[in-house]
Amino acid sequence: MAGKIGPGGSASCGQAATGRLTVNAEVLLLAAGLLFCAAAALGWAGSLCLTCGCELYQGFTVLGLSLYIWGAVAFGAALVVNVLGLTIYRRLILICLWGEIVLLAW
Repeated sequence: MAGKIGPGGSASCGQAATGRLTVNAEVLLLAAGLLFCAAAALGWAGSLCLTCGCELYQGFTVLGLSLYIWGAVAFGAALVVNVLGLTIYRRLILICLWGEIVLLAW
């Protein structure tokens, strides 16, 4: 019996299974976002910033916390929710997206 080929042209659709944990693009991107925000909050992301966007938001705070800390919290929460497979994942991502849109519009 032949396996189905996914839209990406492979049977695995870009996902690699390691034991019981499935690592996919969403998990990798969320982890990268978490690490970048944490590095930027600690002042370690200077060489990673290719534009002046990092400098633009460096001193900006919301409710007393840096935007990079808020980003690390959002990416970390989304990562945990995604890995646990909770049903609130899509709602959490939409809330974060709308928060980003509001900040960009402001």
